[in-house]
Amino acid sequence: MKNYREMFTNIQKANSLLLQKVIELKEYFNSSKTSFNMGEKEINKYYNLNDNEKAQGFKNEFEKKSEALNKKLIFTCENLKEDEIQKFLKDLVNYYAKVEDGYFDILNTSKSNEMNASTLFKCEVMLDYYASNLRNIILLDVKFNNKIDSFQPQEF
Repeated sequence: MKNYREMFTNIQKANSLLLQKVIELKEYFNSSKTSFNMGEKEINKYYNLNDNEKAQGFKNEFEKKSEALNKKLIFTCENLKEDEIQKFLKDLVNYYAKVEDGYFDILNTSKSNEMNASTLFKCEVMLDYYASNLRNIILLDVKFNNKIDSFQPQEF
């Protein structure tokens, strides 16, 4: 069986890398060297949540999903036996690893002309959602006797 600490550490590193890539892409979009057919105004409408209903919609959608998942996590862990909690946490790690692969796919195509501000915004919101739920899983693990070895939330 894989070591949970190693699995979460790898996901944490991947998440940090992806977040850095999003920052780099935002800078790339905003640079004067960009070859994209969009201006700063078009980019900003996706990032300024107060000015863009579509962007706010993305944020609201993922907040709802995040809240629902958090409730499910707490309910599930409170109603599982210890060995079932272990399996549940492992399944979650595998799920997030698949999500991580999806982000790499998005970011690998990000410098093509098909990438636009909307896609970049979605990617950024998903990363926030992803990181938030990983933190919650780790906190749940601490609640249930540190089943993920000694990996602590403050390391995140």
